[in-house]
Amino acid sequence: MKQTKEVRIALAMILLTTLTANLVHPVTPKFIEMRGVHNYMFGVAFACMAIATFLTSTFWGNLSDRIGRKKVMFVTFLFYALGQYLFLCATSEVGIAVARFIGGIGGGGLSVIQLAYLTDVSSNEKKGSNLVVAGAMTAVVSSFGFLIGGVLGDVVGIEFVFMMQVVGLTTLGCLTYFLPEHREKKELVLRDVMKESSPFASVQQAKNLKETYMLLFFVTVFLTSYASVCFDQSYNFYLRSELGFPTSYNGYIKAAIGILGLIANGLIGKRIVRSKDLSKGYFWIVVCCTVLNGLMLLMGNLVSFLVVSLVYFLVYSLQIPLQQALLASSSEDGGKLFGLFQTSRSLGWIFGGLVSGFLYEIYARLPFINSTLIALIAALLIAKMRKRK
Repeated sequence: MKQTKEVRIALAMILLTTLTANLVHPVTPKFIEMRGVHNYMFGVAFACMAIATFLTSTFWGNLSDRIGRKKVMFVTFLFYALGQYLFLCATSEVGIAVARFIGGIGGGGLSVIQLAYLTDVSSNEKKGSNLVVAGAMTAVVSSFGFLIGGVLGDVVGIEFVFMMQVVGLTTLGCLTYFLPEHREKKELVLRDVMKESSPFASVQQAKNLKETYMLLFFVTVFLTSYASVCFDQSYNFYLRSELGFPTSYNGYIKAAIGILGLIANGLIGKRIVRSKDLSKGYFWIVVCCTVLNGLMLLMGNLVSFLVVSLVYFLVYSLQIPLQQALLASSSEDGGKLFGLFQTSRSLGWIFGGLVSGFLYEIYARLPFINSTLIALIAALLIAKMRKRK
């Protein structure tokens, strides 16, 4: 009973963080336009956040393994809130880039620590299913964060949405004080933690994993992250700049995706996780994303374009929970494993964000073509990964 209560608390923190973190996303394209900077800044800003996540996520994971989750979680909340406040105040391309970098330091750490905390409070037999539940609920909550932020951006104003997010993140950071701690405090030698947490040394850590097929898994995490970010970032800006949709439409679309994603994870995701071969489901989901991404490029009218893109997001919502379940089935230390997971994803965010922004400047649909090709490569590598297991 105690464990069930603590699992619920961990899930609540993840969901509240997800809701708050997604408030600003639907208004960001309009915010970029208002600042009068180049269109490619939507990709560059995202990439700066991803670079910070890449540089620090393994550090946060290793540090929380040693001194406990709640202390590190508190610090990352404050970094995230500060970054978002500076983002609101930024008036130049450099200012936007610096603000997003600071926000990425905190945001990446939260992703690592909150998932590791959830595994800490979960029994061994429930780790996988709890992560799937977290993934499914996160998809829904993030969509409603989009909806709330998008509508408030139209009705009240973009500045209000930003401040609402900053206050929310700060409040959640203060609430971490009341979380129970489940990690035994170990001797802290900061120099050793820094050495172990080098993002470039994390590649070596991946090579030394007990389960060698996980190396290929982390490569596929990078590629699927790259493809999805290239698609998602371009899609959000495409709706605003090419189709002229107000910020609330981003919210409506993502809310619909969230509801459908919850249904899909309930009907399909849990069945896949209960199966003996998680990698098989992972393979077919990435294949479906590749096909749908390619199909969207062939759609000649607005309705068909939106329908196919909605189905793409629906299928993609199954991907992250499966990746997390594959991680939970490993015998590695949770902090290190999720740190490597976040590092792989953030590398994909860096390249996906940068490439999407600069390709968009050339031709608005070029990022979608690139996303299709990268997803195809990922599917081929997953097939190879399954043979190595």
